[in-house]
Amino acid sequence: MSHELTSPRALWRATTGADRALCAILLAGSLALALGFRAPRSAPAGRAIVVVGRAALADWPLEVDASRTFAGRLGPITVTTRGGAVAVTSSTCPHRVCMAMGWKRHTGDVIACVPNELLVRVEGGAASQGAPDAIAR
Repeated sequence: MSHELTSPRALWRATTGADRALCAILLAGSLALALGFRAPRSAPAGRAIVVVGRAALADWPLEVDASRTFAGRLGPITVTTRGGAVAVTSSTCPHRVCMAMGWKRHTGDVIACVPNELLVRVEGGAASQGAPDAIAR
């Protein structure tokens, strides 16, 4: 092609019917992906697993509203389940980063209190279908 494509009209005239069809298909596919086929968030998971040091000390359903206090290395730490989620609601660690991590409800979510050697994992439930098979450390 020797003529310049300096305007949208010239570009439109230079395209073939196949070019236009391909552009329409790509545009429709992009819109469908952007509007309708968003990846679903994982569903609420089933259980909170509390590990202090290397020992799993508690395992209870997220649907049960409860608060349990555990003896961490620096002192007591309280883990609470409410409304299908889990959080650290009280801690004796210096910076309370574990409390700032908020409420976790999806499979694979983790809350860690490093100074108290406490780990809370969310496991089970329908979300495990979309969770990874393994995580390497």
